[in-house]
Amino acid sequence: MRKNKWISLLLICSLLATYLPVLPIQAGDKKTKIAVYELSTRGVSANMAAILSDILRDAIFQTGQFTMLTKEDMLQILDNQAEKLKIDPECSTDKCIAEIAGALGVEQMITGSVGKLGDTYVINLRLVDAELAGTINTVSVKCACKDDDLIEKIEEAGQDLLNLKYTKKTEPRLLEKQKQVMSPTTVASQPHPTKSS
Repeated sequence: MRKNKWISLLLICSLLATYLPVLPIQAGDKKTKIAVYELSTRGVSANMAAILSDILRDAIFQTGQFTMLTKEDMLQILDNQAEKLKIDPECSTDKCIAEIAGALGVEQMITGSVGKLGDTYVINLRLVDAELAGTINTVSVKCACKDDDLIEKIEEAGQDLLNLKYTKKTEPRLLEKQKQVMSPTTVASQPHPTKSS
């Protein structure tokens, strides 16, 4: 009888030793749900901020490490929740961003701004955790550069914010398309939203 118990125990230990190393990998498969709140502007056009927000979303999605909420889904959810949430259009505090993240069902939200001071562009990004209702990381990038260079800068800033190793993965075709969209003539030709007084 005792011999059977030892055999059973050895069999269980051997099964555990075989399958336990797999468990952390399976648990690690869960991707963090994340969204990018439209970047605010400081001396640049709203169109430029919208384009850089889209590029940031795509760069994060391309890492394969996050579940990214699309801009369209985000706007639809916020529109449906508008009365309930009573979101301040100038929402920028951690608490406000965390409330929006909670309504969207995401764990983390990226917010920030893009601006220009003299000839220098400044990109500020902030990572807000919905559960903590607080900032868990920030990144600031300064670039005395052409508009086109902001494509790479925003991608790099996003990956730095999420503590990812930056690798330039953008296909030349896509990069060329993004540069065309970012060109001053394209940005200038797009309609600017009117400011409400």
